[in-house]
Amino acid sequence: IRSYYTYNSALYPIDISDNVIEDNRSNYYYHYSIYAYYYGNYNFERNIIRNNRNTSNSTSYYNYSIYNYYNYNTKINSNLIVDNAAYYYTYPIYNYSFISGNYTTEVRQNTIKANGSLTNNSSPYLYAIYQYQYYHTNIKVIGNIFDLQNWYGFYPVYTYNVNGTTPYTWDYNSYYL
Repeated sequence: IRSYYTYNSALYPIDISDNVIEDNRSNYYYHYSIYAYYYGNYNFERNIIRNNRNTSNSTSYYNYSIYNYYNYNTKINSNLIVDNAAYYYTYPIYNYSFISGNYTTEVRQNTIKANGSLTNNSSPYLYAIYQYQYYHTNIKVIGNIFDLQNWYGFYPVYTYNVNGTTPYTWDYNSYYL
């Protein structure tokens, strides 16, 4: 699913919800299950993203289940993200933005299960939630479940914000490592 340069308002977010994306294979450098790019308000809710891989060889670098790039006022809630993998780097939830302003992100009640043994690589890496929204002022990551097994290197959470920890509410998440 791809959305590109939307420029919509917070009153009318784009809903990418109630989809099943499963059993896809590719040999490409990048694999995206949901790709939302540039200046939009999005709700990603109740999606099932399961068993999508680009693991066949060393040119299959990145797998993104939800790729949310340069957007604002985003909700990523109640998604099931299971057994997706790349040969090198796997990102179940990827949030990245340098847009400045009073913007919010909510990542709530998602289940992420990722197993490095599905990668066909002896040294795969995982970033379960990549939360790098540099200027956002209200970021909530609440009630998510992570089951992360058999990775050479992994970050259950990778985050940064210019305001330090002030914009974050990070609570009630469960990690099984």
